[in-house]
Amino acid sequence: MTKRVLFPEPLAPRTNRQYGYTVCDFLTFCETEEAHPDLGVISSEDVKEWHILELYSSAMHRGLWTAAYFKKSTAQPLHPLSTINPRLKELMRCFLWMAANGYSENFQQEPDLEVIRLSLQESTQAFYPGINLDTSSKRNVRSSPGEMALPSPTAMIDWLNIVPRGVARTAAIGIHEHGFRIAEIAELLLPGRLHSRDIDQLTQSNIKHYKWTAGPLFLKHDLSDDQMIGVLPDRDHATNASVKCRIIGKGNKVRLVHLKPGWLTRVWQYCDTDRAACVIKYEGGRPPAHLLIGRDGKRCTADTLSKIFTRANRRASSSLNITAHVLRHIFACRFLQHAIQADARRDGYEIDELTREQIERYAELPLVILQYELGHATPASTLRYLEMLIHSWIAPRYHNAWNSVLDQVD
Repeated sequence: MTKRVLFPEPLAPRTNRQYGYTVCDFLTFCETEEAHPDLGVISSEDVKEWHILELYSSAMHRGLWTAAYFKKSTAQPLHPLSTINPRLKELMRCFLWMAANGYSENFQQEPDLEVIRLSLQESTQAFYPGINLDTSSKRNVRSSPGEMALPSPTAMIDWLNIVPRGVARTAAIGIHEHGFRIAEIAELLLPGRLHSRDIDQLTQSNIKHYKWTAGPLFLKHDLSDDQMIGVLPDRDHATNASVKCRIIGKGNKVRLVHLKPGWLTRVWQYCDTDRAACVIKYEGGRPPAHLLIGRDGKRCTADTLSKIFTRANRRASSSLNITAHVLRHIFACRFLQHAIQADARRDGYEIDELTREQIERYAELPLVILQYELGHATPASTLRYLEMLIHSWIAPRYHNAWNSVLDQVD
């Protein structure tokens, strides 16, 4: 299921049994209404990526899907490395194969985050009504853009100044200006380097292009070469008005990102200073070709970047809790906001004068562009940002009208 070979070798009996048990166990989970009462029975054709990564993973983390639980109603969490991760990877390979061959539709469709939250809560209570929903093993659900107030530009500058210079600040600004996912920016490669991809690791991370090989490649920025997906433009392009780069996003989807010249200039400054100092400490034969590397000279992973952002939040004097995903939300909202404002002012309107219908009309083309920039599978995922902006622009009018009435009564 993971490699294209002309004469595939049959799996060993033990491996067959392992895959069989894993898939059977998950399908039994899907067909058990008590496991997710708000969703009901889920057929194999209707399984989505989030069913595996959210519902099933959460149940295994809490110990609610074990033989011991069904026998004694005692939750026994499964081991994350030896049990949970291998099962999730096997299931993802299985259902990705089903989706690629037409046995399942919209497998990578993004759900409403509120649905995930309610599903996890309902399933936990159905399994074990007395379980504590605030345990540390609970999987954190990312915030929806409508649940947060956008920080001001000044607050964002203050937060970025708290983030350590070098790899962390380069990554934070890159996400804030382009809407990268944290895993996407961690996989960016520099041109002019010799690089051999770790196909096994990329397969496990679900970010592998089917044309990629494990052989050494001399990296260069080439939008027409699938082997060069994820390679940044060289320093000669940093001053160009418009620079494009192809990357692999969620679900192995290739998309085109428009890079800001200012960020590219910062990237090459980082390469000449902080990154160059880290490369000296690398003890291997050839330093990694990844853009972001840590103090030990090894590539900087998405988990490491997340931890750095968390430490920055603790040092911040404000109550801001900025994560990589929040930075992505901020990019989307600001991009849409300024695109609508520019077209409205061109026609002689200010934002506070526009009706909802006018805002939606001005947003039609920016929404399409933003969907591709973010790599969303459906327009509905991008439309959430417009709803957030409409509320922030129109709601103050009616609150001001209501407040004026209250002031007269007072």
